Amino acid sequence: MRNKKVAVIFTGKVGSGKSFAANVLQKKGWFIVSAGDLIRKMCKERGVSTSRKSLQSFGQNFLDRHGEQHFGKLMLAEANGAEKIVFEGIRPIGAVKEIQRLVATLLVYIDTSPHIRLKRLHKRDGTDAGIFNELENNELEKLVLANKSIADLVISNDGCEYDFSHKILGLIHERNR
Repeated sequence: MRNKKVAVIFTGKVGSGKSFAANVLQKKGWFIVSAGDLIRKMCKERGVSTSRKSLQSFGQNFLDRHGEQHFGKLMLAEANGAEKIVFEGIRPIGAVKEIQRLVATLLVYIDTSPHIRLKRLHKRDGTDAGIFNELENNELEKLVLANKSIADLVISNDGCEYDFSHKILGLIHERNR
């Protein structure tokens, strides 16, 4: 059963620009729910390290125990009743489909070349090529490719932030027509 809530799900590989896209909409009054922040919160509640590897391991274990659909329901619960929601960083397709089942949703896959993503991650936190390759081969990271196949829209983010932010605002404007 759908309600009057609307959502945009930004999905894509690590360093593709999902958080940037979400922040563009947040400035326009949208509420952000981050998959990474939710996993980080659950780790902290359980006294688990919040290193990148620990977050990935915890996330995979959570999905194995509780299922992808349950994670989608938790993401939606984090929206706290907001009417315009941006879900950022969801990787499992089952979680995406659960949100789509419950809320009118636009699924946007952000496609960015590996060398651009590595450059962004290196600037953000010093990620080198070896760590980047580990991230690329992580099981959770591989899950995101399934989302590309069902995305309503695939947008490229190999350019500058200014152009990308206008793409994001344009797609929301088009959707509201």
